[in-house]
Amino acid sequence: MLFNPNKIRLNTLDIILPAYNPVSDWEKTVLERFNALNAELKDYSLNLIIVDDGSAESLQPKINFLQQNIKNLSFLKHKKNRGKGAALRTGVHIAKSEIILYTDIDFPYTLESMKQIIKNVQETDCSIAVGKRNKTYYESIPKNRAWISSILKTTIKTVLRLPAYDTQCGLKAFQKDIQPIFLETKTNRFLVDLEFLRKVNRLKHIKVNPVLVDLRKGIQLSEVSLKLLVNESWSFAKILFS
Repeated sequence: MLFNPNKIRLNTLDIILPAYNPVSDWEKTVLERFNALNAELKDYSLNLIIVDDGSAESLQPKINFLQQNIKNLSFLKHKKNRGKGAALRTGVHIAKSEIILYTDIDFPYTLESMKQIIKNVQETDCSIAVGKRNKTYYESIPKNRAWISSILKTTIKTVLRLPAYDTQCGLKAFQKDIQPIFLETKTNRFLVDLEFLRKVNRLKHIKVNPVLVDLRKGIQLSEVSLKLLVNESWSFAKILFS
């Protein structure tokens, strides 16, 4: 049985961050954004889970720095790179809080966006809150990335008919009762979000809320490589016909 937000206060939160060859000084960004969110959510107990998905250089020295400054921090490591989906499942597997949130290692979305995602899971009748990128997001990213995102969203909306069709937004939160559904996913890379939401959509009693979110100022997103596009196309076909 799912949590009823009207009866139970959901005030413990696990934040899961997958990491693969993160940029220099990433640990400073994590500490700054985690502390800022912690200050905004005074009624919550926040826990941080970082999953190293086989980075070329050891993240341990910077994890040591974070563990000195963040009390509730868990660190897990894949020996080899397996992909975002695999890293998220590793983190979700050990999550124990009443709300589970995941985003990218650079915390690309604003504090207000994160608060709205959490608020939706806590205070409304939805079990999953999914970030929905606004128009300004697409104005600040490479053209090929915007083009691919637009095609994917249109396909998901018209063919799969998911209630939240911007599946690739890197900010989502859900109640702990949804945890087993996420762990049923098989996709190892970026389209794990699509597989997750398609599984949820087949369970008609679970409500999903799309929530408008904003990128932080100064966030730079990279071009999408042809190799990545080909790999993800295969993943999409598997999900589409599953």
